[in-house]
Amino acid sequence: MNSIRMHRAPTLMFAALLCLAPWTVAQEGDAQPDSESTKIDQILRQMSEFLARAQSFGFTAHELIDQVEEGQRIQYSNTRSMLVRRPNRIVTEAYGDLVNRSVWYDGKSFTLLDHEFNSYIQSPAPDSIDALLDQLEAQLEVVVPLGEILSEDVYQTLKPQIRQARYLGLHQVQGIECHHIIFTQKDLDLQLWVEASSTPVPCKLVIVYKREPGIPQYAAVISDWDFTVATPDELFEFHPPEGAREINMSVPKAP
Repeated sequence: MNSIRMHRAPTLMFAALLCLAPWTVAQEGDAQPDSESTKIDQILRQMSEFLARAQSFGFTAHELIDQVEEGQRIQYSNTRSMLVRRPNRIVTEAYGDLVNRSVWYDGKSFTLLDHEFNSYIQSPAPDSIDALLDQLEAQLEVVVPLGEILSEDVYQTLKPQIRQARYLGLHQVQGIECHHIIFTQKDLDLQLWVEASSTPVPCKLVIVYKREPGIPQYAAVISDWDFTVATPDELFEFHPPEGAREINMSVPKAP
């Protein structure tokens, strides 16, 4: 095989909610919709503001991904690490059953290296993370897994899109107490766990694709958050490994 596989990754977290209408809290029994809605709003806002204030950070995500093959639902696993420096630096590595690739973004160019085939693509990139994510999806049909966590304002990206939500209480993720929230819509069920502390980071998410054959599921446990990690410029610079071959791609101009 001579080219890097550029199929879309599972649509994750906030991207999974982009097709939803404005949000309300599900009303069941004696629930207090206004109070519950306010609590969910506060949790999402605190998470967004905390991530926006972080000038640099890293994390690891352990992913479980369902694929339906010949009517059988099969689960695969990947591990993804990401390092970010605002406003325009990213380096990420993913390896496992489905991927073995790295990405570099240095504020000027975007590079994706497929380790399995020792080949890479490189394209000019805008000078902000938000603009990069938009460009990758619009022009290359590439979605960066967990990319929405990197947005400058996750709250404003998320809130207008949520239609229905419920707060399930405080539950554990790897021994960490988290706010557990569920979002439901026609095509997707999504669960989100946010750490219930002064560091309200996302700790876990689960997405169920209800209308896909076999009803596949994506899950990620997000851990090892580090907000003191060193991020020198050289970490975000791509240097082709020995023998690596560049794959030329035609990138359409923005409309």
